[in-house]
Parts: sequence; C-alpha cells; structure tokens
Amino acid sequence: MREMNIVINHKLAEAVRLGAEGFDIRWEGLRLTKSGVAADLTISEGGIAVKHNVYLRKDDIRLQFQSTDRSRVELAARLLKRAGVGAEVKRKSDEDVWYVYAYTDVLAAGHERLRKALAEIVRETIARGWIDAGKAEGWLEKLERGLTLKEEWPKYLVRLSSSGALEVKYQSTSSDGIVQEAQRFREMGLEGASISR
Repeated sequence: MREMNIVINHKLAEAVRLGAEGFDIRWEGLRLTKSGVAADLTISEGGIAVKHNVYLRKDDIRLQFQSTDRSRVELAARLLKRAGVGAEVKRKSDEDVWYVYAYTDVLAAGHERLRKALAEIVRETIARGWIDAGKAEGWLEKLERGLTLKEEWPKYLVRLSSSGALEVKYQSTSSDGIVQEAQRFREMGLEGASISR
C-alpha cells in the first residue's frame, strides 16, 4: 500500500475554506472624482454583501465605508477582517456618522482575493490614463507581493529634507504614543529627537 503525504500551505487552506463558505470579493463602477479615482468593492459572505468605496488618491489607496447606522459599519468592518484587513469602527467627532477606513499598506497585508481585486482596479485606472503610472506601480508591487504587518508597531516617515538631512517622523493622535516614540528615538541615539505639536 502506498502512502501519500500532503502539505497544505496555510494561505491555500484559508482560500479553500473561504471559497467553501461563499466568501466573495468583486469590484465595479470605476469613475473619476474630484480627489482622484473611485470604485465600488463588494465583500460578501453567506448572502450578506457590503459595498465599500475604494479611492485611488494622490498618495494612497483608501478603502472606506461610512454610515449613520453603527451596526452596518460594524458589519462592514467584520467583512474586512474576514478579508484579512484589521480595521476598527470609529465615529466622526462632529457628526453622528460611523466609519471604517483602511489604507494601502493594511490593504496589501489582506487576503489574496482582496489584493487581486484592488490590483485590477489599479491596472484599469492606469489603462484609462487616469493615474500616474509610476505611483501606481508602487501600489501594484505591494498588492501583488503582499505585506506582512505587525499590529501595534509604529509606522515612520523616512525621507531626505530639502537641506539633505535625513528626517524620521512619527505622527499619532495619542500623546502617550508620541512621547514613547520620541524616547525610543533618543535611545537609538538619534540627535534632535523632539516632540512638536
């Protein structure tokens, strides 16, 4: 009697499981807007579908869903989590509107089906000449390769200033987070680590 050993990649196993459960991601409605390009991305599972807005903007891809119905936004966030995107429901401070947003890097860390749908949107936008191909190539690279993000790790902006100096920035709405990162900069020996408001 012959034996057969099967090794299943965990991502493949997840894709098979999601397919068996009727999980689906599709897009439509590509259009120009004042701030760039938009499309509708529908995530569905078990007969429940939520249409999210995808915006290709100057510096990023933003996926969003917002409503005055908090439970609807929570459903949108749960479907995003099923698609591998960690997104939290938040409330606009000056309105009775709830929302969930996800940006380029978080989206590129999502499930392959989500990344594939977003890449199709980007490619179609390039084909129509609606977006700078150089910028879009960076997005495509991230979406095709995928990213692994460590939750709760800070994200920095690193660039050369106009004077040629290396500039490392961290931004947050949390004052505790800013103080903690400034201390981390100092511990790494970075001169001039300061907090600005």
